[in-house]
Amino acid sequence: MHCRLTFKHLFLILPICLLLPISEAETQTTIPNDSSAVQLTTRIRTIIVDGNERTKQKIILREMTLRVGLQFDELEAEKDRLRIQNLGIFNRVEIDAIPTNTGVILLVSVSEMWYIFPYPIIFRNERSWSRISVGAGLLHNNFRGRREIIDFSFWLGFNTSVRLRYTNPWILGKLKFYTSISVFARKVRNLSFTAIDSSGNENQGGFDWRVGKRFGHFNWLDVTLGYRQIRLSPDLFGRTLTASGKDKLPRIGFSFTYDRRDLWEYPHKGHYLNIWA
Repeated sequence: MHCRLTFKHLFLILPICLLLPISEAETQTTIPNDSSAVQLTTRIRTIIVDGNERTKQKIILREMTLRVGLQFDELEAEKDRLRIQNLGIFNRVEIDAIPTNTGVILLVSVSEMWYIFPYPIIFRNERSWSRISVGAGLLHNNFRGRREIIDFSFWLGFNTSVRLRYTNPWILGKLKFYTSISVFARKVRNLSFTAIDSSGNENQGGFDWRVGKRFGHFNWLDVTLGYRQIRLSPDLFGRTLTASGKDKLPRIGFSFTYDRRDLWEYPHKGHYLNIWA
């Protein structure tokens, strides 16, 4: 059992120690006193989250296996810490256990990242410096303090495109569903026309929608529905699958992921499996 306290943490903990039982508004529900002295010193009395100025507390607590009423386990606390770090929205995560006469106070301290990132886009098309595309994007990876992601990007030049993507990692409460949707429109120079010394563009538009369910902390199963429409400009007979000059291409995909890596960004141990079709 370890403990690293600052003056700020003492101001959070002292009122709780003096005013037990702890109110449900500030932390999770408390447990009744136990007659066993051993259980009183190792059972989790309450969980406090500190440092989450924007992030909702439930986003952090749902990544933890330790709960109020369970025996404190330092190895499980470290696994919980890494899962919270894997959310990708904190610079630092610490979990400290503070023993009291009535049980353990679990203090989860986080340091939030900057969540809004503008970024430039520049790339070559067909490996030619004369065919440059230039644009920009804006990413928000903790929208509404719920780890929702909004990503908007566009580029101009040889090929043009615009895209908007939204991801919500947890919907429908205890059912643990997640979803993401991406819509796009782009204009692509068709290489087949270049080969015959002609010109033409593919006007493409469509969307991808993924819906999945999380099972426990380590398993994800999802299905992706997609749709893409291609129209040639100018309209040329025989260049599309359909005689109308407009192709409509639906698709469907399935994916299963098992991930027990300790830290996704720099894993040292664990297992990762992804099966998709």
